[in-house]
Amino acid sequence: MVNARNSEPLNHHVGVTNIALRIEPSQEIIQIGDNVDVRCSASSDTRIAYSWSKVGERLGNNVQVIDNLLRVSDVRPSNGGVYRCTARTRQGSYTEDYVLAIQDSPDMNRDAAAVETRTAPYGSTIEMDCHTDLDPPVTFSWSKQGGSLRRDTNTRTALLNIHDINANDAGTYVCTAQNAVVKMDIPTVLVVTGVVPYFAQAPLSYMMLPTLPDAYLKFDIEVSFKPESQDGLILYNGEMRGGEDDFISLGLNGSYVEFRFDVGSTPAMIRSARPIRIGEWHTVKIERNRKNGKMTVDNDGPFVGEAVGAFQGLDLVQPLYVGAVPNFKNIHRLNGFTSGFVGCISRLVIGRVESDLMRDATLSEGVTTCETCAVNPCHNQGVCQEAAQPQGYMCICPHGFSGINCQKVGEACFPGACGTGRCVNNDEGFKCYCPFGKSGNQCENDIDIIEPAFSDEAYLAYPTPKALRRLKLSLKFNPTDADDALLLYCAQDEDGNGDYTSLAIRDKRLEFKFDTGSGPAIIRSEREIIPGEWVTVLAGRNSRSGHLSINNDPAVSGNAPGTTKGLNLRTPLYVGGYDKQRVHLAQGVGVDKGFRGCVSEIIVSGMKMDIKDSVVDAANVQDCSSLHGGSTRSDSSSSTCNRSTCLNGGVCSENSGRNCEKEMNLCDELRPCQNGGTCIGSTSSYRCKCPLGYGGTNCHQIADFTTEVSFHKNGYLELKNSTLPHSSTTENEIINIEFSTTDQNGLIFWHGQAPETDGKGQDYLALAVVDGFLEFSYELGSGPAQIQINNVRVDDGKRHQVVLKRQASDGSINLDSNYTEFGESGGILKMLNTRGNIYIGGVPNFDLMTAGRYLEGFAGCIHSLQIQSSGDINLRESALSAVNALPCSNVSADEYNDVLGSLDAIVNK
Repeated sequence: MVNARNSEPLNHHVGVTNIALRIEPSQEIIQIGDNVDVRCSASSDTRIAYSWSKVGERLGNNVQVIDNLLRVSDVRPSNGGVYRCTARTRQGSYTEDYVLAIQDSPDMNRDAAAVETRTAPYGSTIEMDCHTDLDPPVTFSWSKQGGSLRRDTNTRTALLNIHDINANDAGTYVCTAQNAVVKMDIPTVLVVTGVVPYFAQAPLSYMMLPTLPDAYLKFDIEVSFKPESQDGLILYNGEMRGGEDDFISLGLNGSYVEFRFDVGSTPAMIRSARPIRIGEWHTVKIERNRKNGKMTVDNDGPFVGEAVGAFQGLDLVQPLYVGAVPNFKNIHRLNGFTSGFVGCISRLVIGRVESDLMRDATLSEGVTTCETCAVNPCHNQGVCQEAAQPQGYMCICPHGFSGINCQKVGEACFPGACGTGRCVNNDEGFKCYCPFGKSGNQCENDIDIIEPAFSDEAYLAYPTPKALRRLKLSLKFNPTDADDALLLYCAQDEDGNGDYTSLAIRDKRLEFKFDTGSGPAIIRSEREIIPGEWVTVLAGRNSRSGHLSINNDPAVSGNAPGTTKGLNLRTPLYVGGYDKQRVHLAQGVGVDKGFRGCVSEIIVSGMKMDIKDSVVDAANVQDCSSLHGGSTRSDSSSSTCNRSTCLNGGVCSENSGRNCEKEMNLCDELRPCQNGGTCIGSTSSYRCKCPLGYGGTNCHQIADFTTEVSFHKNGYLELKNSTLPHSSTTENEIINIEFSTTDQNGLIFWHGQAPETDGKGQDYLALAVVDGFLEFSYELGSGPAQIQINNVRVDDGKRHQVVLKRQASDGSINLDSNYTEFGESGGILKMLNTRGNIYIGGVPNFDLMTAGRYLEGFAGCIHSLQIQSSGDINLRESALSAVNALPCSNVSADEYNDVLGSLDAIVNK
């Protein structure tokens, strides 16, 4: 596609041959960003109809066809290729091809400003100067290319100061200087050194980290390294010092990668099939589930093993050691290694949490830095930066380039590029994968999803079903087409190995598969799938036997081969597609395209999935109304009867189910929630989640408040992140809250990560009532501080004043000016890193955001809230959003709690 040749025509003749076509581009040399017109004309006076197409693919969205004119605006790499002009006459047609060739790269000399490169060691302070000879007065403004500056940075002066530098601070900083005549951008590239640790073992090099978290039953670890020796211990964590107890170890023996673990009987040992190359970068992933272990080396594997004996739990107490241990005589004699690792370790990921080794190490002995940028691998004047990447570095690319080595033309992902969504680089730059309820090129739009619609790479993910012996699946779907597509998928692991189950459209029929380890059962429907029609699916398995039925047809049965019976599933249940960045489908699925169409009523083993609240992950899901103007929605006229027809004389009366046995959900029937409220209900009750400013049973009442707000365990109020920025380790943070409650448990204050982020292993700060007592807790990355006042109950309905203080790892809580407790978080980390907003009274998703630490919202009144020197915060004016936030006076539990009763009682209110 991209070459330096001039564009040229290629001739094709169809039908008559006495008409000559001529291709005339507006310019011969084409570069990225140009605007190009290509005109097709004929030598004949015969009436001709012209059309343009692109050979092998669709025209881009920046390409226009106006009769015989092809216009390409703001040329990009994907526009390169062969374009075909077709001239049609009554006698026949004639075609001619035009090759649009794009020069290799944009002109790097367009920017007159020279780019200065500054270097700063990890943890240091740097001052960058905006050098200019502009006549005063001059205004200055700093920005960071493809990212954002720290919140505590003064960006309006000629000098930019950055303290306690880490790898995330590396990048291109742009000073915009302006006077009355001229405005100019002055770029400076900041390179941070000392990011990747080097272990020389001269005589000993190691890092000590907190104990491997949540590893009793399972764990998964990924580590990237470049060895300089054939032998050496990379990771070790044990139960007791010098004991013969539980442990895990990973290292090299004769250039082979070995993974060992012992849960109490005899260690399991897993070894790579071939030696790795010394002096090159490698990535190893190890996983353990009870007695079973698995390892992949540079995507080779998996290699598996099992510990002997009846024990399954792994007890770890000692620190996690990286690179070596202080004394090899004090660790398990069967650990497999007697010397430390020599080389570089760039990346350590535990679960889904990526460690910053230089920051997270509680102790570092004999460790220096790895010069991964000694040779610059970056193209197009990119600057090499040491980084926690599989290859040990990243490239700071100039404007207009991206890729690992700046080899691609186009912009790359940067923080905030996709809002609350996930950014993924591709050949054209990047693509945004929006979470549930968001849409747009940058996930900037809110959408209300009643019935999810899928296309391209969209998917939903729900909790893993328990399916060892039995599994039942039911859903309704309406396909846009009958092409091969994946409807459901769940597997033993994300690499496509082991057990799995899938439901897919294949060759216009529905195909249900499950594999328990001895080969798949394959069950296909007899009925073909028809685009635009709703289909009801029932599928299930019991041991090795399975069945499939669609639209009440007689069930088709089938059996899995072999003798294995248990279906081991661990990934989420994917609906409509899957996460292609994380998941490799099992080879036996046979379909890798996502579904295009609508899905409704997902039921797993008798439990109906809440389309919104049960979601654990999602990407680019739309509402069914977005397809064909809403004509595909299963309840296009708000009636269940429109999508199902009762058989054998059954009369549809707003019920559902195969035998009309299910009553209509009250939310669907009544649509009771006003003023933008969200309804949650069943056949006999409902409740409304009311937005900011409204309350009451149906969100029909104005809920006006200022500095006082009340909750009833089903609400929260959201404040902006910058209210408490946690920008310095030397600043004393103070939070003052006055409250009253009669409930034994409830979350009062939470500041952690974004609602879509798994809170496990993440930083947070929280205040909660736990069993009637106050608990102040925070996590900086090395273990939580939990400070409790256990001698005074606060669930007595009286007003209580609490003052929270934190400076770095030290914290305190004072209750009613009489009771004070102190505490501190573990490890050496001091900075609290919270990217989410502040929540009062609860959070949108307790399980995900708090990682199960807190499960209930607050019930009572927040009489006042002060953060730092804010004074009493006007919560109504400061709130970004709220759910069921009410004034403290005249609150009735009967008025605001769930509405219970029969359908008739609700309708007649």
